[in-house]
Amino acid sequence: MRVLCLVLLSMGCDPAVGGSYAGPPLVTVRGQVSVPEGRTVPEPVRLALVWTDEQGRRSVTEGRTSLQAPWPTHFSIGATSVPRATAEGVVIAYSDVDSTQAFELSDVEVSEPHDVVLGASVVFFDGGQSGTRLRFLDEMATIPAGLQRGFNLIAPDGGVLPFSAEVPVLLTMAPELDRWRATNVSVTPPPTERPLRILGSIGLSSSTGATILEVNDAYGVVAAELTVNGRSIPFDAATLRYRLTEQGTVNASNEVVATAPGYRTVRLTVPVPTGLAIVEPTFSSSHAITQPLVVRWTPATPVSQYAVDLYDAAFTSRASAKTGGATVTIPAASLSVGRFTLTVAAQAPAVTDSMGSSVHPYQNVSVPLLLTP
Repeated sequence: MRVLCLVLLSMGCDPAVGGSYAGPPLVTVRGQVSVPEGRTVPEPVRLALVWTDEQGRRSVTEGRTSLQAPWPTHFSIGATSVPRATAEGVVIAYSDVDSTQAFELSDVEVSEPHDVVLGASVVFFDGGQSGTRLRFLDEMATIPAGLQRGFNLIAPDGGVLPFSAEVPVLLTMAPELDRWRATNVSVTPPPTERPLRILGSIGLSSSTGATILEVNDAYGVVAAELTVNGRSIPFDAATLRYRLTEQGTVNASNEVVATAPGYRTVRLTVPVPTGLAIVEPTFSSSHAITQPLVVRWTPATPVSQYAVDLYDAAFTSRASAKTGGATVTIPAASLSVGRFTLTVAAQAPAVTDSMGSSVHPYQNVSVPLLLTP
């Protein structure tokens, strides 16, 4: 525990008390609790952190927080002790039916009055899970790239979030939420209970198709067969992604399919924006940096927003903007002399499914630009 406490000193870890310390929070999770329209929930709503270690054993950190309408409402919940081993934590919202003022783990099928789970930051679907969770890595754990020893906040897509990010908890009162009361779970259920999901992006860069996708089952990357419009996409072992940049592989409407032995096949139809073209400035034109740079383009379909970037020779963005329209003005103060590449990207809404898939479609076009004194 000595090594761990060195990691957590900035969060208040006392080396003298170790994992049983119950003073100020070692880490605090912030978020927002909301209720579906037309739904009534029993109040007050209490919060707790449910931890699941690598052996499937569960423990609870009680939030001692009560929430009431109006909804949505913000919350914060702290972990006041270190989990006993590498573990994942989920924020759960519950009704204290048995009036113990604490969330108690038990067999899910018990008949006597028990706490009812109203919502959670991680939800179940067809045997899988999706949502935002805490991940605690103890001093014996192997540290994956991008994570740190101690506490980490993990997004639904597996990325790392800052602890200032808000964790959403929706009070659906779905029956499957009751599984969070179980004292012990299987950490890695069989493939038939772990649906595949597809994450990443697919788009057109000028006329060249670009695919960067991941296939996982909410427990890790799966060695699957991934195709786009019937074309097999090669797997890049260095990045754990399926990657292909090649003309003719992506069009306006794309069928993305992932298959793996023992898993249910996942199919997504991904519409990619088309029709984008830069009107102003023209190809290989020059522009004096004493004047603002006006950028205009033809609208793409479908689109949720446009991103405009001015890249230097090292492909570092020197100016950027986002808009829902078809024009942007870059102030003269943001310009400098040199050769640049102006890029406009049309970003469409993410394509999702009930398994947790999320694919971001886009189209981008570029023109070279000389900025002069």
